[in-house]
Amino acid sequence: MIRLAQYTGMRQEEVASLTRAQLRPGAAQLIHTKTGRPRSVPLDERAVGTIVGTPARVGCPYVFWSERGDRYHEVASRFRVIVKRSGAAPFRFHDLRHWFAIDYLRRGGSIYTLQQILGHASIKTTEIYLAYLTPEEAGKSKRTG
Repeated sequence: MIRLAQYTGMRQEEVASLTRAQLRPGAAQLIHTKTGRPRSVPLDERAVGTIVGTPARVGCPYVFWSERGDRYHEVASRFRVIVKRSGAAPFRFHDLRHWFAIDYLRRGGSIYTLQQILGHASIKTTEIYLAYLTPEEAGKSKRTG
């Protein structure tokens, strides 16, 4: 679940409630989003590998399932425990979304495509990530698209 969030920028609830029926070749079709607007999230080879490497449970529609056979709940609190045990600096599950966005732009992605992937209504929200780039990287992300 953590890796998929890192590789896609999906929100915690989107990852936790992801079903196998939402998966298409190279994308996850998100219907229930924070904004209420469905969107398609690209799945690169790392994301696909994460999904393929997660065993399906008979009778359970979710990609990530709990011991009870349903979807995961309390993801944020479980993530905090993992981070605390690791000895890492405080890091929230939502920070994986920010990590994805900055990495996507640093690898040459378009700010406008990132807006669509993240589901931001306004480009101004997505442009916040430009502050974490070099001027050259930021310029390139604005030109591509």
